Amino acid sequence: MAINIRRFKLPAIRPKLPQIGAIGEPDAHVFNCPKCARPLTEGTPRCPGCGVRLVMGVVLKRAGTLMTFGFIVGAFVGGAVMSLVISTLVDPATPVAAADAAADTSETDPTAAPLASGGALVRDVAIPAAALSSLRQSTLLDARIVSDADALATAYRTKASAVDIALILRSLASDASIGSDLAPQLRTWDEAHKLAMDRGDFYASVAGIARDGLRSSITDKKAYRTAARTMLGALRELPSLDAESRALASAAGVDLPPIELGSLAP
Repeated sequence: MAINIRRFKLPAIRPKLPQIGAIGEPDAHVFNCPKCARPLTEGTPRCPGCGVRLVMGVVLKRAGTLMTFGFIVGAFVGGAVMSLVISTLVDPATPVAAADAAADTSETDPTAAPLASGGALVRDVAIPAAALSSLRQSTLLDARIVSDADALATAYRTKASAVDIALILRSLASDASIGSDLAPQLRTWDEAHKLAMDRGDFYASVAGIARDGLRSSITDKKAYRTAARTMLGALRELPSLDAESRALASAAGVDLPPIELGSLAP
């Protein structure tokens, strides 16, 4: 029996294409080309109809213009906000008011001059600035030395350890070093020559006693108690120096800040 092979046809094999959402389906994201209105799927970089390039559905040139405009507006707004913050933190009216007050004072009292450290006004222009600064800083230094003297007196009375006494001696040595730098500046004022010498001798004595005491072994409590007793005797000269400084300042019309002499009070 003969078989006609031509009667049987094999089905055509077609490659499977990925399923792409067609226009009009619910899951498809479609937009019209802004130039030719051709429907395009979201993310298309170039319209196949008119050939225009797109960025997120916007013509490339227009997108660049919008980005540039946004950058300019952002920089302007940021600068305005920063200027507002700076003007809030720094009040420009304060230095102006201070300058106006100083100008008014100089007009009413031509001999008045502001102090660098604040406080009363100087009415004697013959006092050199270096001597005036030294006079005020020495008074503040005296207050620190009085505080150390009170602590040293308490440590000696309560028979504190050598370590406690050594810490106070180191603090006094540091203050004496600062005072030794301040005392020579008083010599620029003729009326303060004696005060400069007296303060220089006082600071040198305090520094020497502190150095001698600190050379002792930290285990030698007796040596540190001896140094504390000697130091307390030397510090007894401070009230007279403070009185001498205040007498000179008062004669020149300068008010020095008050201090409490504590255990050194006569």
